[in-house]
Amino acid sequence: LTRNRLVAALSHGTVVMEAAFRSGALNTLNWAEALGRVAMAVPGPILGPGSELAARAAGGDTQAEAVLATWADLSAEALEILQMTIDPQIVVLGGGLSQMPGFVERLEAALPARLMPGTPRPILRLARHGDASGVRGAALLARMAAAEQPWTC
Repeated sequence: LTRNRLVAALSHGTVVMEAAFRSGALNTLNWAEALGRVAMAVPGPILGPGSELAARAAGGDTQAEAVLATWADLSAEALEILQMTIDPQIVVLGGGLSQMPGFVERLEAALPARLMPGTPRPILRLARHGDASGVRGAALLARMAAAEQPWTC
């Protein structure tokens, strides 16, 4: 629970898209709200069967659109920090949210307002293998390290 408090304190805001009733995500959300940070939650699953958030936003639901806009702004802020710190040419996005329709487009639209003038925009791409991309990448790195091969893409 201390970790959740620290995450909330170090973040400008927290948007919880999916969480079990008793979860660290909701604990972090509660701390964010208590600390006066942006705190938003979406009830129910946002992906897969029964997922309605993106569809509701596309259909004109202003509350759903506000949640997605806030999420995109906070995500763009995280990308800005990444860009200013390590200056990647490309950022590969994965995880469950990457399955949401319009995921990359929302981030691309939110990013220019966050980047300092003259800062190059990274290219945003979805992970080729979806949710499993991170695990596959880690396995590839482990195999290459074991074989002491140089890094290649």
